[in-house]
Amino acid sequence: MTMMQFTESFRAMDTDIDVIVEASWPPSDLFISLRLLFEEQEQRFSRFRESSLFSRLNRGESITDPLFVRACRLALEAHAFTGGLYNPLVLRALEEAGYSQSFDDVSGGAPRRQAVPDPRACLAFVGESVRLKEGALDLGGIVKGGTVDLAFELFESRYPNLFINAGG
Repeated sequence: MTMMQFTESFRAMDTDIDVIVEASWPPSDLFISLRLLFEEQEQRFSRFRESSLFSRLNRGESITDPLFVRACRLALEAHAFTGGLYNPLVLRALEEAGYSQSFDDVSGGAPRRQAVPDPRACLAFVGESVRLKEGALDLGGIVKGGTVDLAFELFESRYPNLFINAGG
């Protein structure tokens, strides 16, 4: 079987998603599935969608969703791994700096030094649920990378020569 390279690009999570795959036939199923996966994750994690699990968590609701809880745990791991340099509770600071809407529409704002809560004290996990005790969570970068990881978990066995770029 002759392998060919196929590419697909689309917008999701306010960034460009680029896919390159080697396959013996056009992988339409893969491209459609990836678009649906990124849309599903955006519905779950977007801070710009009031109905998202992410927005509900930031409004004080407890969230029971395995992928959502996984992303929150990963954010805590990243916080620990970086010695606190990465902090997922920067949402209020981002909004004050003018990032309260899609990045393409950002203007103005007043960046300033401010205290950001410790996520270990703010995120409460009970079984497969997570609740935010204080602060405001932002998982933007974690979710983009996590969605790429999830795509590989789902499709790598069928498409071993797969490359996905989600915003750099």
